[in-house]
Amino acid sequence: MARKWAIMLVVLVCCVELMQQTEGQSSIGQCMITCSQTAISCATDCGISRGGSGALSCYQGCGASDIACLVSCIGTQVLPQPKCG
Repeated sequence: MARKWAIMLVVLVCCVELMQQTEGQSSIGQCMITCSQTAISCATDCGISRGGSGALSCYQGCGASDIACLVSCIGTQVLPQPKCG
């Protein structure tokens, strides 16, 4: 149970951080915000409706979909590195 919540927390933190970095920027930023919101929704649904081993595969599916969405936003462009700390 704790592992499921830890995975969901990591997904949510990463998505929220990405949303904050791109908020108010170009159309790429708006696309990335949409992807992050979708990932947060997906992870929340996994945490609420899935249990046991099904939750892990659900989270993995959310991650794979989010990566595909983000790649569709940026194409071959390189994003700036996030500033941590």
